[in-house]
Amino acid sequence: MLTGLLGVYFTAAMWVELQDSLGILIGPALAVVVTTTMFLLFQTKKQQMEIGSHGDYDLQESFLKVGNDPLGTQKGRHPVTFIVMLYLFIVMMNEIAGTGLIFG
Repeated sequence: MLTGLLGVYFTAAMWVELQDSLGILIGPALAVVVTTTMFLLFQTKKQQMEIGSHGDYDLQESFLKVGNDPLGTQKGRHPVTFIVMLYLFIVMMNEIAGTGLIFG
């Protein structure tokens, strides 16, 4: 879940930077239209690739099946504290560099 959130953060930061750059070239209003269209095309292509790859979702749903202990399935996992701190460090470094969403 944390990796997914970090990916969403970086994707949003990338789209904001793209929109700002296009705003300088073609104007802010048209930049919003262009980036929104690009994002929709990107998402459509991504979804078509996922559907076309004949993905098997049993792996993700294995935690919900009867007889599986959700905590037992994850034995051996490390505490999440280190990962949370690492991801926060990455986000803060991105913000300090001026390419983030929060302080940028």
